[in-house]
Amino acid sequence: MYGYAADFSWIAGKVQRDLTCSYLNFSDGRGTLWGGRIALSASTDQMGMLRDGDTIVAKGQLTRLAYGSCGSPSYVISSIEEH
Repeated sequence: MYGYAADFSWIAGKVQRDLTCSYLNFSDGRGTLWGGRIALSASTDQMGMLRDGDTIVAKGQLTRLAYGSCGSPSYVISSIEEH
């Protein structure tokens, strides 16, 4: 269920949404970058597809730019697959 490529070209995990941000939990957090959670950035259509608790594989890239209050770095999604 959890995992990621060494170059972060893909990340697999569970979506966590709150009122303003969406995150992907890609690890149990122990000894993992950013505690195993990263903010997501995607098109409105892609974000509309994501529900809290969904397990997905996201393909895209890391960005060091902050997207609002959701955090930096963020993961910019180019495609989403169900996991």
